Amino acid sequence: MAVVLTQTGGRGKKLFLKMKLSASNLSGLTNVVGLWRMDTNEIVGHTNVAEDSASPTFTTEFHMEHYLSANLAVKLCAYAVKDGCVDETTFVGCYETTLGALFKGKQSEGYMGDTGSSLSFDVSVMPDPNQKKKEKKVETGPKLTKEEAKAIKECEKEGGKKGQDLCGMSAFGVHFFCVAIESCPDDWALFENVMLGMNKEVDPDGDDRKGGAADLAKILFCAGPTKLMIYANVPPELMEKASVKEFMEAVCDAVGATVSEIDDNFAKGEVMGDPDANKYPLKMRDAAIAAGFNFLRAKCLVLDDDSDDDINYADDCGIDLNAAPDAEDY
Repeated sequence: MAVVLTQTGGRGKKLFLKMKLSASNLSGLTNVVGLWRMDTNEIVGHTNVAEDSASPTFTTEFHMEHYLSANLAVKLCAYAVKDGCVDETTFVGCYETTLGALFKGKQSEGYMGDTGSSLSFDVSVMPDPNQKKKEKKVETGPKLTKEEAKAIKECEKEGGKKGQDLCGMSAFGVHFFCVAIESCPDDWALFENVMLGMNKEVDPDGDDRKGGAADLAKILFCAGPTKLMIYANVPPELMEKASVKEFMEAVCDAVGATVSEIDDNFAKGEVMGDPDANKYPLKMRDAAIAAGFNFLRAKCLVLDDDSDDDINYADDCGIDLNAAPDAEDY
């Protein structure tokens, strides 16, 4: 039986049920059982015809495609079959119950009036063939702690904000940048989230615009306690002006950094600090940024310092185009 039992407030659960009926002491040897709705007095369906037994067993499914109440009155009616026909003259008896009682198995046997005949039934729940199976979530790794989730959020936030800064600079014709990052010292996993936040699409309905820098070339620099991390991205549409390889080499060679990963559009590199050799991550960061801007100036890819324009577009965007090491800072 496929039925929907509605609870109060209109909520319901769809159940697909298979009913096994057993009858005893029927008046004839050829019998059939029908299921009737008593609210509309219409038959829902009937079992197979059982022959040569006054106590037959039927296994069948009745399909009721309506949303029905659990207290809907129904009746199971038994008929003898004569000459292949069933009508009111062949009626044997009926057993009345409700959908809720029937499907929940509260009444597993009942007598059909005073005829001496009885019905017993066994109802089992079947899987809904039309219901999509819920996909189990695959655990991709250990669950993040509250502190780890907060750190990721901070990195995405910094990347999103500085991505918008770069978009503002690009309005004045600059499409290559060197950017200092503060939120992910010595942690490449967090550093990657900065780049993701910077390159994500801007939400047009968001209260705060973030990201949007996927079409701009940039190298990110993060000076941590023990090393300097360098992360470059040059989109395909800017590769003719400067490839990610040559852009990366220009900054890495200046501080002795090693390029660890590189493909057509992204590259990663790092260099460990060594206080005994006067190699401090913060000092190397500024030297690498200075080398990056020298490379870009040589290719005419940044604003000309000799421009008559008094506006410092980089400062307006929170980006230092002229970052360089200053010995008195160390």
